[in-house]
Amino acid sequence: MVDIDVPRNGTRVPLLHWMATNVTSEGTSGALNIPNSPVPYLQPSPPVGDVPHAYTFIVFPQPANFTVPEKYLALAQNQSLRVGFNTSAFIEEVGLKQAIAANYITVQNLTGTAATTFPPARPTQGASATPSSPAQFPGAAPSSMVGGATLWAGLAAAMLAGVAAVAL
Repeated sequence: MVDIDVPRNGTRVPLLHWMATNVTSEGTSGALNIPNSPVPYLQPSPPVGDVPHAYTFIVFPQPANFTVPEKYLALAQNQSLRVGFNTSAFIEEVGLKQAIAANYITVQNLTGTAATTFPPARPTQGASATPSSPAQFPGAAPSSMVGGATLWAGLAAAMLAGVAAVAL
């Protein structure tokens, strides 16, 4: 789970909130088993008065014997290292292939008055005055992969994480 709207030094940068590995679903119930979280969950907490933050969940099939490289394990102990997390570089470095599911939630903190000013909201892809068709997700699985237990397990994981983030 990555917040892609964190304000830092007059711009917006990503922040890694959670990384889970070896996620499986339990039989036909679809219940998720999440045995490993090399980077523990950090609840959404955008600053008061900032624009809504987009928290993105991406599910990848893992190669056999997948392990998170040692240098990324420091993210678990030091939250400041999570700021600026480069998801694309991580995906390439660990050899993940196309995503099988993705989802996002938006969270805004309206609990008080902003004590600071923020950089402008990040531009959204394809924003225009006239409606258009949604942009194709660049990591989308080929249509031949749509359906099946793997897709539904990935979607269930993304939705469960989104619900848990909102509940906290």
